[in-house]
Amino acid sequence: MKKTVLFSMLLLFLFTACEYESGVSEAFTKYRFKDGVTSVYVPGWVIKLAAQWGDWDKNERELLQNIDKVEVITLEDSHLNTGTNLHREFYNAVSKNKRMEKLMTVRDDNEQVTVFGKMEEKSIKEMLILVGGNDNAIIYVKGNLRPELVSRFVNEHSEEGFLSFRN
Repeated sequence: MKKTVLFSMLLLFLFTACEYESGVSEAFTKYRFKDGVTSVYVPGWVIKLAAQWGDWDKNERELLQNIDKVEVITLEDSHLNTGTNLHREFYNAVSKNKRMEKLMTVRDDNEQVTVFGKMEEKSIKEMLILVGGNDNAIIYVKGNLRPELVSRFVNEHSEEGFLSFRN
């Protein structure tokens, strides 16, 4: 499951700005300034600047240039993490809103990961990843991401292909 969270964190640095989704804004408001919580915000201009200056291959650079903003919350404090399940807490609010459709759900013992997305034409405009269980995180990304570009990037950077999280 830690690889799932690490992959989700990777997506954090690869995606862009977003309008707040119901459930997401509540999560960021509730947890952003709590002790034991890591909150990261990366605006698109910083990501685009990194795309120009970094040592990236063509696919990485193209992906980064299509990201507007990324926000992430992770629970680092073990006591807070044990008593919280961000997936359970915010899943219903996001599902009921109907702005995003569920793209993928992964369940493994006590771990839950759901990826929501908002598609327009042939690109992903917003992506939300809820992680709950032993690890807790919310990753919210907005941009203009073509699915084939994301898939190509993930395939190049995973040992066994797209969404491979095996230990």
